[in-house]
Amino acid sequence: MLPLEDRHFGDRAVSRFANFEVRRDHKEELVAILDETFAQRPASEWVEILREKGVPTAPILHMPQALEAPHTLHRQMRVKTIHHLWGEIESPASPVRVGDLSELTYRAAPRRGAHFEPIVTQLLSCSDERLAELSAHGAFGKVPEQED
Repeated sequence: MLPLEDRHFGDRAVSRFANFEVRRDHKEELVAILDETFAQRPASEWVEILREKGVPTAPILHMPQALEAPHTLHRQMRVKTIHHLWGEIESPASPVRVGDLSELTYRAAPRRGAHFEPIVTQLLSCSDERLAELSAHGAFGKVPEQED
């Protein structure tokens, strides 16, 4: 299938690489052959060769390449939000898309502790007294030193 040299695969290839089990037994040898072979051409050529043979394939992209790829831009996989210290920042969007995509909105993550009180008092039904007691014992982090 691949344009590999006969010196690697020749007549012995049938027995050494015939199925998954024997390929696993000869894994180190096969990986060395494939590494040497794939190093002989750029990735773009291998992607074309493999696609022509019907092998589902795509190049592995580095982050800057992935962020500029046409499908990334088309799916709006880069979003802008406002960070409380750095202003407008761009970051990857969630790949999970459900429902009406026209109403997608993004916002920065909340600051640490921003929703602490409503979560522990409303969601967890923690009384103000219990919250004060737990806080005094460091349950939510280091207790600040008291001034004398």
